[in-house]
Amino acid sequence: MAPPAIVADGTMVASVRELRFLDTPEASKTRFYDPDPAWINQADCVDMDCDGPKHSLIRDEDGSLLGGGGGAVVTRAERFSSNSFFGRPYGHPTNTAGQGLWWYPQVPSAMQTTREGGVVNVSDTWVKNGFGVSRPGCTLVEAWNAWKCPSASSYRRLVIESMDLDHEIRRISPVAVSSDDGYTDLLNGAMDHGWCFSYTCLKRLMTFHAVVRTNVPYTIHFTGSSPQSLRVSLQHTPVGEAVHVRIFYKGSQRLQVFANGVLTEDLNMLNGKRKAQLVKSNKFAPNSGANWVDERVSLECASGCNIGGACSPSGACQRRGNVHGANMFDK
Repeated sequence: MAPPAIVADGTMVASVRELRFLDTPEASKTRFYDPDPAWINQADCVDMDCDGPKHSLIRDEDGSLLGGGGGAVVTRAERFSSNSFFGRPYGHPTNTAGQGLWWYPQVPSAMQTTREGGVVNVSDTWVKNGFGVSRPGCTLVEAWNAWKCPSASSYRRLVIESMDLDHEIRRISPVAVSSDDGYTDLLNGAMDHGWCFSYTCLKRLMTFHAVVRTNVPYTIHFTGSSPQSLRVSLQHTPVGEAVHVRIFYKGSQRLQVFANGVLTEDLNMLNGKRKAQLVKSNKFAPNSGANWVDERVSLECASGCNIGGACSPSGACQRRGNVHGANMFDK
C-alpha cells in the first residue's frame, strides 16, 4: 500500500481500518516515495521538490496497520533533493537541527529578521527540531520512508489557497508552515501542467497541501507578497479537532476574516462601523480614564482575548475602543 509516486501536487488523505495482512513483513506494509528530482526544472516545479509525494498521509483509524490505537504514517517532508535551488540536500549540515547555523536560504526573509531588523537565529527558533511536518513522538521507519506516529497525535490535511486573480502567474512560495514545537515545513505549490503553443505555460496554481498536527498552533509565512484573498481549510476533520493558524502579513492594510462565509469583525469594528468614528460621533464611550482596560487580542489565549494579563472569554473583548479605534492589540 503506497501513495502514487507520480502525483506531483497532492494526494487524498487515506483513512484505513479493518486491514488484514497475510504473511506480510512489517517492512512491506506500506511505502512512501520521494518526489522525482527531474521535476525540478523550469517547466515543472521550477526550483524545489514538488509537494505531492512529500505530503502524503495515511491515517490508521483502528490500529489494523500500526497496531495499538492506530495513528498516522507521515511522509518525510524534511528531505530536499540535491538539485533544489531553495533547498539543500537532506544530509547537508544546514538541515541538521541544533547546529546553531544562522543562514537558511529556504525560509522566507520575514522569518530571518525581527521587527526591528535584527537577525533571527533560525536554527534555534523556527527549525529548532528540523524541517518537515511536526512529529514529536514519531518513529522513523526507513523501510517505509516515512514517520510512524502514535494515536496521541492526530494529523490532518490543511489546504492553503491563494484566491487572487493572479494565482497562477504570481508565485508566493516557498510557503513556510511552522509549528510552535520547532518544525518548519516548506511548500512549493502545484506543478506547471500546461502547454502553450508547444511551450510550457509557466502557470502554477498557488495551492498548498500541508500535513498538520491538530490542536497545535502554526505560523504561516509567504516568500512572495501575501495574497489579498486567501482561503485556509482543514479538511475532513471532526468537531473537537482544530489548528490555531497565525498568518504573517507584510503590509499594514486592514484584514477581513470570514469563517464559513460569515464576516468576523475585528476589535476596531462594531456592527460594521469603525469604533474610532463612533467615538468621534459621541455614539461610543472612549476607552480612557476610568473606562481604560488593558485589553489585547492574544494568540496565547484560546479565546483570543486577554484582559489585564489574563485570558478571558472572547465576548469580553467586544467592548470600548480608544481614540485610535480599539484597545491595544498584538498583531
